[in-house]
Amino acid sequence: MSEEFLNDERALLGREARSSDVVISTALIPGKPAPVLILEDAVRDMAPGSVIVDLAAEMGGNIQTTRKGEITKDEVTRGAIVLKAGVLLWPPPPPSRAVVQATAKPTALAKPKPPNPFNETLKDAFLYSTGLASLLAMGMASPNPAFTTMTTTLALSGVVGYHTVWGVVPALHSPLMSVTNAVSGITAVGGLLLMGGGPGDPPEHGYLYAIPAAALMGGYLATAAAIAYLASSLCCVGALAGLASQTTARKGNYLGMIGVAGGIAATLGSLTPSTEILAQMIGVAAYGKLQGSLSSAPLLLPGRHAINAGLLAGSLGCGGALLAFPELPGLPLLGTAAVLSGIQGLTLTSAIGGADMPVVITVLNSYSGWALCAEGFMLNNSLMTIVGALIGSSGAILSYIMCKAMNRSLPNVILGYGLCVAKAQYPIAELVDVLKKVGKRVRFAIHPVADDPNSPIAGMPVLKVWKSNQVVVMKRSMGVGYAAVDNPIFYNSNTAMLLGDAKKTCDALLERVKHLAA
Repeated sequence: MSEEFLNDERALLGREARSSDVVISTALIPGKPAPVLILEDAVRDMAPGSVIVDLAAEMGGNIQTTRKGEITKDEVTRGAIVLKAGVLLWPPPPPSRAVVQATAKPTALAKPKPPNPFNETLKDAFLYSTGLASLLAMGMASPNPAFTTMTTTLALSGVVGYHTVWGVVPALHSPLMSVTNAVSGITAVGGLLLMGGGPGDPPEHGYLYAIPAAALMGGYLATAAAIAYLASSLCCVGALAGLASQTTARKGNYLGMIGVAGGIAATLGSLTPSTEILAQMIGVAAYGKLQGSLSSAPLLLPGRHAINAGLLAGSLGCGGALLAFPELPGLPLLGTAAVLSGIQGLTLTSAIGGADMPVVITVLNSYSGWALCAEGFMLNNSLMTIVGALIGSSGAILSYIMCKAMNRSLPNVILGYGLCVAKAQYPIAELVDVLKKVGKRVRFAIHPVADDPNSPIAGMPVLKVWKSNQVVVMKRSMGVGYAAVDNPIFYNSNTAMLLGDAKKTCDALLERVKHLAA
């Protein structure tokens, strides 16, 4: 951008800053100094008591007055008040330091009895025997060697996915989901293979190559497809492994893109799509770009559980008919199962509140992985089986981690009985009304995160509630949250923990306050 453009931009932002009470800047380019957007004269002309939050301070800041590394310890709310009810409160008094009382040392617990070596070894022996017997039984029931080979591929891929995904830190779970969603595009490989036919089918003749070079490239990809599948699978594994730390996260994203692109390119090299098929593919891609907005409130249909059970039974019935009666036309049964599954997906997901949608996404991500594995078995494609196992294991592990952080089970979330459905906001609102009527002041604030510089989530905004005379924390349990970080205020002498279900606890509080206020 030209210097003239930057000067005009700073002038515009300066005019806006002069008329604002709160300015928050977020312009930050990874690996580069933050661009200076608001100059010092604009800050000087802001009203006394105005607040500036420069989220790009780590790279120099977007505000010219930002000083990296300099910390001014002051009460934010008190320091921002100049006048109150006509009384001059400036300058604010220095913040008082809260005296932290030493907590008593916990009593030493009795050491547990050492395990019995015989029982431990016997349990392991039975476990290994069951696993080996199951593998032998599967081998005896295998219809052909290809099924056994594909089962081996699935097992090894599942082990790789399990150990790879567990090594990803919670801070990188969002890009991990993005990579696995991108890798799940390998599902399209199955459709492309079916459109192009199997290796024994006669070639289709409804296609034209623009130049001989395109035909040469297609023939080369068809010849090297098996090696390209292997390379794409390794890239997908490396993508998940790269997301295990911040330093290799970018390389993991690159490997994921390379793996998906390589797998699709290798498949395209062996296909001979007709012009009509290409038109259909382009139409689907254009339709996929359309998007809409839906309400985050749960849609609780009457008898939704019975409806979902009936839809599931219908889908299973269609699948059973396909397996039991191969002479029946498969397209009507397949279409019926697809329609029933689509309706069930709508009714099941719409009953879940917006706050629980991350868990739903990871569960559906896991479902798509195992479906991709089944597709790989049907088409005898190792790439689809390997990638499907990686996606399925990553989605299942992330779903478990998030449900564990919320102290809830997966059926509790998926069936639509989550926090959004608990409707605890209604007793809270009524409780506030009762308190206000008796002259109490009630305020709401954003949930704090971390203020300890040694914390894994240091630097995020914090409400210093521990400086209050009395703190009451309502939580389901004393367990850690999604970031797996203990909250130190739980153990302060002025903190009372109110453990229990949100809806039931709020209802009990409301009834008690009503009784006292009467």
